[in-house]
Amino acid sequence: SSGINAEWPLRPGVIKESVPSRYAYEDFSTSGVFKPLILKEVFQMTMEIENIRGINKSYEDLCYKPLGEFNKTHPLSDCATLSVFQWIGNSMEMLDHPDQYLDRFLLCADAALLPLCLAKFRGPATNNLVLGGYGENSRNYLKSNALIMTFPMDGSSEKLEEIMEWEINVKDYIVKKKEKSTDCDSALIPLL
Repeated sequence: SSGINAEWPLRPGVIKESVPSRYAYEDFSTSGVFKPLILKEVFQMTMEIENIRGINKSYEDLCYKPLGEFNKTHPLSDCATLSVFQWIGNSMEMLDHPDQYLDRFLLCADAALLPLCLAKFRGPATNNLVLGGYGENSRNYLKSNALIMTFPMDGSSEKLEEIMEWEINVKDYIVKKKEKSTDCDSALIPLL
């Protein structure tokens, strides 16, 4: 089994930890998905997925934009993309400082409505939408064993063909990434 579920529409990508390794953080430990190397790889995949095109349209052209025409500060800032990376302002540099990003992840998992924690589209990326496997009724977010990325699309019928093409291209990207992956990095491949 390839680990890829080809049902349509695509479900949010889920990155799961395959090895129960822990990354030490002060006096407690975190799950392996919070290791800098893992987060950097997942961040890179997220950026690559955002750059995938449909027939003639980019993700930016096809994504769901809750603020519509009101937010024009950055090309992708309107897209309601959800991931833990929104909590650190989509900053790859922040991932070089585990103490800083883990502090921010904890803060934002508990208080997603703080201005510092809002996603680029100026809405919340709540813990239950970007983290998984931390246990039912638990607030031990750094024990999560899954990172969840969601790329919401505009639901208008005139964009449906382009959206379907974009989703096919994302699936092809993931399949190719899976084929190239080793056992070590196979945990980085999203499950659709």
